[in-house]
Amino acid sequence: QSLQAYAMATARLEETIADGVSGDWGVVLDIDETTLSNLTYQRRRVELGVGYSSASWLAWTEEKAATPMPGAQAFLQRVRDLGGRVVFVSNRKDGRECDATRANLAALNIGFDAMLCRTTTSDKNPRFDEVRAGTQGLPALEVVLFVGDNIQDFPGLTQDVRLGADSGFAGFADNFVLIANPMYGSWERN
Repeated sequence: QSLQAYAMATARLEETIADGVSGDWGVVLDIDETTLSNLTYQRRRVELGVGYSSASWLAWTEEKAATPMPGAQAFLQRVRDLGGRVVFVSNRKDGRECDATRANLAALNIGFDAMLCRTTTSDKNPRFDEVRAGTQGLPALEVVLFVGDNIQDFPGLTQDVRLGADSGFAGFADNFVLIANPMYGSWERN
């Protein structure tokens, strides 16, 4: 499914750029189960018969052993080839988790222009706004695509969107690309 999602993202990106984008532009992606796979971590937890814990997650990130999601590297290279910027907005915690993530991505030759990790809130909307306004040495960017595995990886959306009209999902026909994550996510509380 990840390959299909990234193929659709690439096609949508190419179409958007061909239609013309004025100024600086980029894509915003989540990291976990979007750019990097943590299947090994999940498998280990299941084999131990235990769930997620902050300590085990930190240890996992410090292993720097996450692997690329299928299709992610080719998509990110296409963004760069077309002149775009790559920005990660993640709920990995700022500090040790993000430092280890940067090293993990570098080891996989996954380049990016900025990474905004979680500080005081898991709400990504303020960080999306920061990308649009300019951050970490980048100019203000027109975000042409958002790619994520959770509804909260997309601006202004929460699980509550499912309670409204189908029009609440309009971004998915335009500039939102969802990669299915059956392991975990905000959907678990529904």
